[in-house]
Amino acid sequence: MKKISASLFTIIMMLLMVGSSNVFANDASAMGVEYRAHIQDVGDYPTDGTWVQGSDQIGTPGLSRRIEGVSIKLTGDIPAGAKIVYNLHIQDYGWICDVNDPSTWQEGPNFAGTTHQCKRIEAIQIKLLDASNHQLAGYSVQYSGHVQDVGDVAMVADGSKLGTEGASQRLECLSVGIVKVADLVPFYVALGAAEEIYANKDDYTPASVAALEKAVHDNPIADSLFNQAAVDAATKAINEALANVIKITKQPVVTQISSTLTVDLADEYNIDTLKGVLARAFKATLGEKTPDVFVESYVSDNPSVTSGELNPGTATIVIPAVTVTGISVAGPYTVTLKVTDTTNYVALRPALAAINAGAYKNTATVANYTGAEITGVTAANLTDVNAQVAADAMSNLGSLNKSQIQASVNKTLKI
Repeated sequence: MKKISASLFTIIMMLLMVGSSNVFANDASAMGVEYRAHIQDVGDYPTDGTWVQGSDQIGTPGLSRRIEGVSIKLTGDIPAGAKIVYNLHIQDYGWICDVNDPSTWQEGPNFAGTTHQCKRIEAIQIKLLDASNHQLAGYSVQYSGHVQDVGDVAMVADGSKLGTEGASQRLECLSVGIVKVADLVPFYVALGAAEEIYANKDDYTPASVAALEKAVHDNPIADSLFNQAAVDAATKAINEALANVIKITKQPVVTQISSTLTVDLADEYNIDTLKGVLARAFKATLGEKTPDVFVESYVSDNPSVTSGELNPGTATIVIPAVTVTGISVAGPYTVTLKVTDTTNYVALRPALAAINAGAYKNTATVANYTGAEITGVTAANLTDVNAQVAADAMSNLGSLNKSQIQASVNKTLKI
């Protein structure tokens, strides 16, 4: 069974968080942010000694005045150990702290920058940390600004650089806000488990897979990043559907263990799948749980057999020993495996290889498919079929066999 990497869902979570709408904390009981600046020709701003509230803009729009220094502090209900830190890129000095180590950055509300030196701030990094100097869970700091000769720049978040380096352009305005985000990890764990079921849906009852697909479809969270209750409800619905997915109990395709084992070949067998065949055979014979089966080696009288494959013909399998839940079956011993094939899989292999290789380049032809006895492919739908085969091959992390390619075609044709 192929497994889908969870890393994809981590990437999606990060993109959604950074690209989300600006929902800044403005409730007095929630954690917020305030800031001050030292500005060219103005001095400390606001001049009355107060602080600008997030996410209001600080600076002098349209007056071409540089920000020379900043102080930033957290307000409201601040989690224990939480702190805001910032790093500046200053004219003639460069970055004043290590850009890759937020633990070295200036901690709020301390002043960072210069006064009476006529030095412009050119870029800034801001980040929320916990007591261990890791990213503060559940919150995001997002900030934007106005840069000389550039204008308003897009919002960035959580330590990303805002401004320019090496362009001698001053930062003229700054806006900072705190966003409370939901914990999305359990949701994406559930979504990853659902993706694995989709990739192997033939192993489960269609009705239970359909119910899972509906649960995922009916519970998006893109608009609920700031609502933990909504995320928890979506996660719960998907997990309940996962718990109700029913695996199909398949009958063994082999006879009981004896000196000769007959397998009706519906697919190619390599060493790994052969282990499963033999395991089911032992289960059928001993009436116990599927054992651990170790295939030591095999030889075949079929001249088309290559290393690592079993094709139609007869092969002699050497099994060193088998363990079945408290029962030891002495070994080694030899079993002769007779493999039958009703689809002439050996003859189809070149065409299947051409389809798998050609799909990635969108060059597999209708003749490739018909040569492999795949139905439903025409010149009109060839491009869509190739694209689907390529996508399914990537999802399976390898090449597709005949039945899998036919399933890809059927998916394209919506059969």
